[in-house]
Amino acid sequence: MVSNEQTSVETFADYGARFQIEGDFLDEKSGLFRLEDSRLHDAASLERLILVLSVATLLLVSEGMEMMQRRALRHLKIGLQVVHHARQAIFTRLTLQTGPDPEPPSRRKCTLDPPQTWLAACFPCAL
Repeated sequence: MVSNEQTSVETFADYGARFQIEGDFLDEKSGLFRLEDSRLHDAASLERLILVLSVATLLLVSEGMEMMQRRALRHLKIGLQVVHHARQAIFTRLTLQTGPDPEPPSRRKCTLDPPQTWLAACFPCAL
């Protein structure tokens, strides 16, 4: 990673959040939902469409969270695959957990909790 900021655990977390947000915009605009292809210009129509897309995003991400640890795909696409393959009512399975968000999927399992210990274990030359 190249940055004008001094490298720290927080820098990696900030860039991780940024890439997640950019991926979400891609999913909504031209990726999975193709919002730009709607060609809507009326603000009220766009607001209704975005509301529908937000509900769809909630449902698909909820479905995708269950398979997140097994694959390194985006939550939205995983949820869409689950819905297509399962062909079952997703409203019966929709639950929102109250605990903290799980860590993002990773091919490398690192079980050390403190950030500096994790950073030293995964990137020995970073500290």
